[in-house]
Amino acid sequence: MVKTIPDKATELQKAINENINVLIYGYELLKDFSRRLKETRSKLVFLRHRGYIHYPKMEETLFSLFQEIVSIKKKVEARAQQVLNVVQAQLIDFSYPDNWSPHNFPQIQTAIDRISADVNEYKIYAKELLALPEKNLDSIISTVKLLNFHFKFFEEHREKIDLEISEKPVAAIPGVKYVGSSFLSLEASIGILLFTDKRLIFVREKGMLNKSYLKHFEFPLKSFQIGKEGSVRKKVFFESLQGDMKFSAPKNILEAIEKYAELAKNFDKNSIKDKNQTTKLESLEITLDDLKKELTQKIQSIFAPRVKEPRQELTPKLPIPDETNRAFQRSPNRWVVYNNFQTPSVEELRKKEISYWKSKKYSDEQLLKKVEELWHRAEISAEEYFKRIKSINEELYIINKKLNELGVQNETIIKHTLE
Repeated sequence: MVKTIPDKATELQKAINENINVLIYGYELLKDFSRRLKETRSKLVFLRHRGYIHYPKMEETLFSLFQEIVSIKKKVEARAQQVLNVVQAQLIDFSYPDNWSPHNFPQIQTAIDRISADVNEYKIYAKELLALPEKNLDSIISTVKLLNFHFKFFEEHREKIDLEISEKPVAAIPGVKYVGSSFLSLEASIGILLFTDKRLIFVREKGMLNKSYLKHFEFPLKSFQIGKEGSVRKKVFFESLQGDMKFSAPKNILEAIEKYAELAKNFDKNSIKDKNQTTKLESLEITLDDLKKELTQKIQSIFAPRVKEPRQELTPKLPIPDETNRAFQRSPNRWVVYNNFQTPSVEELRKKEISYWKSKKYSDEQLLKKVEELWHRAEISAEEYFKRIKSINEELYIINKKLNELGVQNETIIKHTLE
């Protein structure tokens, strides 16, 4: 499908706009990360206030993630400014879309390609900044979900468990079968094994369709030692001076029983000592409004309305009938005059063309200086630097060749090299 000149210009303008609008990407990434971080903080604080105080390093990790946001904000803004500088350098000759002409389109497309490459690098950079914080946050989210899993079982069976004021919940493990005991005369049953920092509690499951639960037994946790027996169908047993109690379950659940039994027995070593940590975490606030404002302003600075450059056009005035001036007259400076309308001679047209190419050359030289500045400020890579310098020098070669054809002495193009 053949595109009209206005359609092509609109397409190029749209491509420029889409690339520049990507500068807000860094803010959007941080916004989503901040939302997840605050949600996780709220859930953890809720669980802490209900006695789930094990895994004490979570506060420290979340606190560091809040601080990391401040650092990442500054880096995202700085990188966005670098991209903005590149955009301004690329569009230095094409700031007025109304003045674009078809012979500008290839150069504009090249500029868009370079801007797009820098914008994609900016997106990759923003993702990399958040890669490690995201990984740490995911780890905390996983642990909070696990605590919440235990919390739901303790809440469901709160009356049966009847926690003491100073007693702390540790874990609830469903799908465990009580096999038997050397000192308890209780039938084997399936249910939920619960640990607090003081007790081992087994809640028995009854019924098939309409399930109900009854507390089967409980014992002080610290009076038992935990062990394993069996080679094929393994069991976990808790042994005390009174005797032992045995439980069977799938391998992963048996491992969880051992893990949580040890955690419960050594709860003081694996729980928060300073409750002020949770209070400090709860009071932390972070805002991204300033970053959004800065990035929005940077985008708007590119899209700001520009005054259309006046074009040098000769507008003929309608002749006014006059008895003394009705015919063509030849002027001394070789201009053809009809009333106030003047037609330029060949020499004047040549001078205008020379002026155009000199103006174009000046713009390229300014762009060359801008690229040099970007390189010395380490805002573009060596590969990008050489690519742009090569392109500009090629344009300058064509311009000097054109000026030479018009009788203007050719000027030497200085080849820029990496210092």
